[in-house]
Amino acid sequence: MYCNTQVIQMMRKGLFVGTFTPIAGIGQLLYADASALIGGYDSGGAYAAQIASDQTVNPLSLTLGSNSEINSVAINSFGDGLIGGINSNAAYAAQIASDQTVNPLSLGLVSTSEIYSVAINSSGDGLIGGVTMGCGLRAYAARVSSAGIVASLNLSSLIGGSAINSVAINSSGDGIIGGLDPNGVMAYAATVASGGATSLNLNLGINSEIDSVAINSSGDCLIGGMWHTTCDTSAPYAAFVSSGVVTSLSLGPSAGDINSVAINDSGKGIIGGNYTNVPYAALVQLGSATVQSLGLSSLGAINSVAINSSGTGLIGGYDSNGAYAAMVASDSTVATSLGLNLGSGSEINSVAINSAGVGLIGGLASGEAYAALVAPNRVVTPLSLGLGSGSEINSVALEGNIIFNTVTPQSIGPYSSAINSQLAVSAALETRFITQSRAWVQHGRSNELAEFAYAEQKNTMKSQVSPKQPANTFWLAPFGNYTHLKAQGEIPSFTNEIAGVFAAYDHAFSNFLVGGGMGYAFNYVHYSDSLGHGKIHEETACLYGSYEQDRFWIDAAFWGGLYQFHNERHSLPSITSTAHSHGWIFTPHIEIAAPRAIDTDQKYFAEPFIMFDWVNSWQHHFTESGASGFNLVMDSQYASLLQSECGLRFYEQFQYTWGKFLLEEKLSYINQAPFHFHNVNTFFIGSASSFSVATGSSRMQSLGGVQLLSTFLPCNHAYPYGTLTLQGAFGSSYQSYFVCLDIGKKF
Repeated sequence: MYCNTQVIQMMRKGLFVGTFTPIAGIGQLLYADASALIGGYDSGGAYAAQIASDQTVNPLSLTLGSNSEINSVAINSFGDGLIGGINSNAAYAAQIASDQTVNPLSLGLVSTSEIYSVAINSSGDGLIGGVTMGCGLRAYAARVSSAGIVASLNLSSLIGGSAINSVAINSSGDGIIGGLDPNGVMAYAATVASGGATSLNLNLGINSEIDSVAINSSGDCLIGGMWHTTCDTSAPYAAFVSSGVVTSLSLGPSAGDINSVAINDSGKGIIGGNYTNVPYAALVQLGSATVQSLGLSSLGAINSVAINSSGTGLIGGYDSNGAYAAMVASDSTVATSLGLNLGSGSEINSVAINSAGVGLIGGLASGEAYAALVAPNRVVTPLSLGLGSGSEINSVALEGNIIFNTVTPQSIGPYSSAINSQLAVSAALETRFITQSRAWVQHGRSNELAEFAYAEQKNTMKSQVSPKQPANTFWLAPFGNYTHLKAQGEIPSFTNEIAGVFAAYDHAFSNFLVGGGMGYAFNYVHYSDSLGHGKIHEETACLYGSYEQDRFWIDAAFWGGLYQFHNERHSLPSITSTAHSHGWIFTPHIEIAAPRAIDTDQKYFAEPFIMFDWVNSWQHHFTESGASGFNLVMDSQYASLLQSECGLRFYEQFQYTWGKFLLEEKLSYINQAPFHFHNVNTFFIGSASSFSVATGSSRMQSLGGVQLLSTFLPCNHAYPYGTLTLQGAFGSSYQSYFVCLDIGKKF
């Protein structure tokens, strides 16, 4: 194809695979930012543009001259495109890369030729059709490989006056073409396979024509056009084609034409055109003779139709008031107008719809080109083209599955962010256990960490039997935590900025410590690439306890709480969807440690340890709000994360007349194993079309942990003690920085 085709193909085959990580509410596809194509003309000639996932319109560099026009555009699920039209009376077609590279195709056609229709599949292979000079204008069609090689189909039976009006191709490379047969007086259609074109037996008689063809992944086709009745009146025509068998639909003898057809993989189709100058559209089903008219009225016609995998349809054309477009829900037989109000003389020439129910329309309004994004609830967002008078959009195409990726997010939350808040407040409790275990003398323990009291005589220090320690402690621990996760796979990077406080009371007796406390954490979630932000408020309570001996201690805690989140998702620069919801947290914690003195004075200790925190989160369902129509509905979700940590702590204690100073250093390995983070189906409000989003990643994080802790312990218990903790966890795609100040008073 062109320079980056091999890269794109490798991405398709999974050779450039990222990882998937949960975030609060946003996701982005990284390998292609071309979400749509539009084509037509402006005052300078042919015009085509890519529409990026952020709604940016990026005109393509065509430079075809004033006597040029783009008639048809197509795009596949990887952002590869194909365009076709005319350039100075010669047929023109080009491949379009997702990076806007234009690769004109060598058609070898003489003047007065033209490309009317193009199609492309997921492999980058395409079909083009139109007319060329040879015994007068005659039909032309060709296969286009992903490498840009054009191979004309043998249509030698189609002589002067014939034409190919429409082409379609599926993911298997099977296609269909349709137009006019010999001498341009009878309808023509043919299936296209590796062996070439195989004509279909239509038997429509003279003055018939095929205007539109469509094919699904199974090779089932739908064709539409017109034929002449015995009264020599043109009548609309449509038929299913399956395994070469043509099954005509009963549309009645009224004058008219079928301008456009579409079919999905379930065999559900939609057709559009006009009946006696009245717009006409109908739903059809492969294997059924029923034609369900959508009951349109007023003067005009339907120029273009589209249908997605869920059966939601989009139609566009014009009526007596100007441009007309409507959406058809999958469970309805009524077309619901978009209410364009573009004025007289306006018209919709082309429509497209994706699997999530997001649509695109293009045409003419107020004498200039018009294109707009259509939300599943029928809210219309015009695109800024800036082409001026004398311009028009002839054709639009949407990337088939994941299009406008910020509109149709790949991940939604904030499932892991709420869990990160709980991990931060849980870390504040660790400092209390360390201080209690290693710094205060407990009943029944040896004198290895005995306190020293100031001796008034001779202003000297002497060792004493440790006085009985106060049994009660109230302590307060304000903390802060910053976490950053790099972009992984289909989502951008994000950060959690967490600040909070934990207050607790505990009581010591014998070798035991029991206590309880309450905490609060605020989490600001920021998504990269200006995709949005979120805020989480979390309130939590805890019951904890520990048991200690000279060479062994164990602690445990049970956390429970609730959180509330507010999330703003920028689906497009001008569109914000807002979500409010709440959830619950339950987290059991356990730690086991075994301290050992490493010097004879027992001032230096080494302590191997292992601890587990299992954070369980139940997030309530929510419905986004916003004026755009791109608002999602999410069901309630459960997710959990098991954080396991093992490592070694080192302690150094320093005795002074006023008290004790304790230092601690920790080196550890941390494993974060998520559970129940899986893809779930969601949908836009007002849409029957659903799509999959990720609530998180099942990928484990392997991290290295470090900690520095310093504690000041006064001999006089009238004064408070203080502990400062700095902690970090680092991995290939994850960083966390934690700071905590623990201030307590014994009594």
